[in-house]
Amino acid sequence: MEIISLLYSYELFDNKINTNEIFKNYDLTKEQIKILEAIEKKYEIFQKLIINFLGSNWSWNRILPLVRAILLLGSFELLVNDNKVVINEMVQMIKDYTLESDKEYKFVNAVLDKINQFYEQENLKVYKKTTQEH
Repeated sequence: MEIISLLYSYELFDNKINTNEIFKNYDLTKEQIKILEAIEKKYEIFQKLIINFLGSNWSWNRILPLVRAILLLGSFELLVNDNKVVINEMVQMIKDYTLESDKEYKFVNAVLDKINQFYEQENLKVYKKTTQEH
């Protein structure tokens, strides 16, 4: 959750992620540092990817900052983890922090599903399933 809080604060104020600043002010695990560095380094790529899968009437700034933060984290996590787990975690996170009547969870689910399909089509996923699903 700490990663989402940090990403959210940067998205809320439309600031560029600055991991040097984050490392000075927060005690993060090595894994959290790796994730934030990857998102910082590839931010524009993740942002363009997310925008690519939005409906035509959506823009980056129209998306709530919390939703943007979750989509950014989800876009990274889909590269390195099981898509079902990642999408479920991101959907649950959005449900926990928004009003269910707002339906943001459906939006997050749809966008992350499209991103996952893109990753699979382009063979970009680092995570590979080790067992066959039936």
